[in-house]
Amino acid sequence: MQFIPVHSFRLPHMDFSARACTSSAHPQTFTNANCLCRSLLAAGPLQASRRRHPDPSGLLAGVFFTFHTFHLESGHDYLLITENGSFTQPLRQLTGSRLPAPISAGLYGNFTAQVRFISDFSMSYEGFNITFSEYDLEPCEEPEVPAYSIRKGLQFGVGDTLTFSCFPGYRLEGTARITCLGGRRRLWSSPLPRCVAECGNSVTGTQGTLLSPNFPVNYNNNHECIYSIQTQPGKGIQLKARAFELSEGDVLKVYDGTNNSARLLGVFSRSEMLGVTLNSTSSSLWLDFVTDAENTSKGFELQFSSFELIRCEDPGTPQFGYKVHDGGHFAGSSVSFNCDPGYSLRGSEELLCLSGERRTWDRPLPTCVAECGGTIKGEASGQVLSPGYPAPYEHNLNCIWTIEADAGCTIGLHFLVFDTEEVHDVLRIWDGPVESGVLLKELSGPALPRDLHSTFNSVVLQFSTDFFTSKQGFAIQFSGLCLPSSSPSLFVLLPDTNLPSSTLEPFIFPFM
Repeated sequence: MQFIPVHSFRLPHMDFSARACTSSAHPQTFTNANCLCRSLLAAGPLQASRRRHPDPSGLLAGVFFTFHTFHLESGHDYLLITENGSFTQPLRQLTGSRLPAPISAGLYGNFTAQVRFISDFSMSYEGFNITFSEYDLEPCEEPEVPAYSIRKGLQFGVGDTLTFSCFPGYRLEGTARITCLGGRRRLWSSPLPRCVAECGNSVTGTQGTLLSPNFPVNYNNNHECIYSIQTQPGKGIQLKARAFELSEGDVLKVYDGTNNSARLLGVFSRSEMLGVTLNSTSSSLWLDFVTDAENTSKGFELQFSSFELIRCEDPGTPQFGYKVHDGGHFAGSSVSFNCDPGYSLRGSEELLCLSGERRTWDRPLPTCVAECGGTIKGEASGQVLSPGYPAPYEHNLNCIWTIEADAGCTIGLHFLVFDTEEVHDVLRIWDGPVESGVLLKELSGPALPRDLHSTFNSVVLQFSTDFFTSKQGFAIQFSGLCLPSSSPSLFVLLPDTNLPSSTLEPFIFPFM
């Protein structure tokens, strides 16, 4: 197919109000060779140096086509007119010999029109004679501002946009942005949105508004609407009513928390909440609005704001313990604790800061104590301490500790501190259970013992004291010693060896 360009120009840079566009060789018959002809016609505010000045109102210009003659081979030769640059869906597709009605183009914000003439290889006719001129594009009408909304935008011409947002407490229903479209009759791209007060809402922030359904129009019967407010951790919520008018039997319940199982702050009907200020003791409020089948009324407009909560005092840290987690000491937060090796936690490992006017923890601070005896299983390492360590132990004790390692492992003992009443306060260490095991060592006095090693996967420590003198006691570090299962060796751990105290390595005898 042969392509023959015919026109390529823009109206804004030409000093005329009407021009002509004709088919090739018009008024003679155009050639019957395959051809495709394009024209670009554009309209808009003329520059100040041209014939007319831009309209101060911002009006723009479109392209208006008038047909004087038109004769093409029907169904084979076409004239296409579009205004968006695409000929797949043209504004008009013309063929045949009927004179077309005038066409307005450039209507949808780009203010241009494109013309394409296509002919095939067969019959050829007179063609066409078209004049085109500019015409003013009228603006869209100024739209109303929907109730309870704010409109941004002051221009209403083709392509101009307006945006809408709602007053606090209302939800925008519809499109937030509309655009003025082209066309002889100017229209906005979407219907105006509206702002509605819904049944229930969930809001997050430091301030805001809650509205009853349809406010300020009457709410409906037989409704249950749930509202929740969440502010920043460590802050409370203050709630006041700017308007409050409920019918008899319709109630608003306010809870100090995240659901209706939290503490009830109040139940309100009629105008009972006017002049009332509610303060949460946590960072959440839960509101339940219930209406019956009888009368309705205007409803409510509630405003909330956040404030700094009074916190629980720092609970401190147990002696010989530490904090695992500290949530900040405000209502609903928690602090958890654990103990140093060798100590056991007495009390609750977690404290919860309670809601209420007076901030308190739900339990006392736990303590970490060195217990008289206990069972330790599966620990790779740890400590065994005399009761009350580092304070002196008590009289008349009989404490038994059992340390059990994984199967195939043995246990090494390293003495950090040792001081008992010699002969009278005795620590006995058994290799395995007391009933069937071997006594590794019997210890007393102030001398620091050497390291000990078991041959079984458990050891038992038995500490007995009399009624007289007490000393500081002992601190013993234990560790499990495990041989890889693939190693063809045999542990033989000898009690009371002369190994240096810095090592816990066992003797290993390979199989022969």
